[in-house]
Amino acid sequence: MASRASAALASLILATATLAEEKSTGRALDSDDNRLATLVATAPELPADARLELAGMIVEAALIAYEQELETVREDLQREGGDPERLTRWYRATAPLVAGLRAAQAQIPVARHLNLHADRQGQVLLLIDGEALWMSWPRPSAQRRLERELVEAFCQRHDCPGRDRADSGERRAGTPAVPDAPLTGQWALAQHAAPAWTTTAGVRCEFSELAGRAEKEAVCRALIGELETLVTALRRALRRGEQIEWPHVRIAHALPAGESALVVNAGRDYLAVVTPHLIREPVDWSEIQHWLQARVEGRPALATVRRAVEP
Repeated sequence: MASRASAALASLILATATLAEEKSTGRALDSDDNRLATLVATAPELPADARLELAGMIVEAALIAYEQELETVREDLQREGGDPERLTRWYRATAPLVAGLRAAQAQIPVARHLNLHADRQGQVLLLIDGEALWMSWPRPSAQRRLERELVEAFCQRHDCPGRDRADSGERRAGTPAVPDAPLTGQWALAQHAAPAWTTTAGVRCEFSELAGRAEKEAVCRALIGELETLVTALRRALRRGEQIEWPHVRIAHALPAGESALVVNAGRDYLAVVTPHLIREPVDWSEIQHWLQARVEGRPALATVRRAVEP
């Protein structure tokens, strides 16, 4: 049952990695302290029913991901101009894996022995009545997001052991954060200067005109939330010993799964973050770098992170 599924899974890991995805010249750094492998490593501390639920959620998430991928392949096969032979091979290789995951899903509730393990590379292993099932995802680019969502869903239902209580005020790097203190601000109006909203977070946002102030304040608040997301990700990276070179810190390009690459050094090592406003708005990265460094180091700073754009 599961052993056949795991064999098929192993054969797919390299194949799926060849799918077209955004590449970076640097390393992809782990920006999430609460990833699935960390949770699985604490599985022996969980009650038996929680371990059972976690195993079921892992298999269900992988099954949904592969079924969605199969549906995408079916749609691609119907379009002209594709590579039908390659897509057909992928479809035929993946279909047995989906069947194996379905069999594992049915076996988990009645299993006499169920264990979860994570190796040093973060790959998750399920042992279901002695049968090994190595877990993976159809697209490596989406793995971080899928595992993060899975962990979030599980830990909302259970008191997850091993979570960093000292960081309870920090949110995961993929989710916009909100400053701990209530965020307030005021408009600064001066002759021959762009209207600006200056906030208690030390962030100043310029606009080309004053009309629609509520919407403009909302934009600035969203930018601050995303900047706090970067603060959380950078602090965690520093704690893990990663090299942060502030003049090189910036959003470089989009990644699959709706994330963006936050480059952190000259080697273009990056953290995956979700920052749609920092991508869309006319932000000043030299000012942002200054603010981020001060914020990460616990110092106050004032920075004009958004510049006015002439209509």
